[in-house]
Amino acid sequence: KMMLTFASFLFILAIAQATDEVQKHRKLGWNPPIITLVAEGGCRNAQNRAYDSCSKTGVADASACREVCARNPFGLRGFELGQILGVDTCKCIYDSGQAPSVQKGFDTCERGNTGSGAIFGVEFQPGISCYKYDLHAAGSGNDPHFKTW
Repeated sequence: KMMLTFASFLFILAIAQATDEVQKHRKLGWNPPIITLVAEGGCRNAQNRAYDSCSKTGVADASACREVCARNPFGLRGFELGQILGVDTCKCIYDSGQAPSVQKGFDTCERGNTGSGAIFGVEFQPGISCYKYDLHAAGSGNDPHFKTW
């Protein structure tokens, strides 16, 4: 039990350090990678699998959603934007097992999906648009948080 507590402490410390790193990059003029609209529908990988996700309501445009998702960049692949049950919603898309905790500024998080890797296509969902990050865009290649994508 002591190791679990110590491991939890190390995990929280790592998250705090990562958050500090993102803030440092922002102060130096770093911006999140450029986004590309994939199509209307829910984001899917090459095997047509859904990703883990975290959602924030009240977000209605792509640039605002990009900023919400960039606060938790680890494992981030892109986002879905649109109305869910009549409410504007930004849904950040993460590799399986990489979605942050709800306490990280999201309303809800969904885990247990098996999607990983680059966003390849969509599953049709009216009113939802899938966006992926363009990792080859100028200005995004030097950020260490995005090198493993």
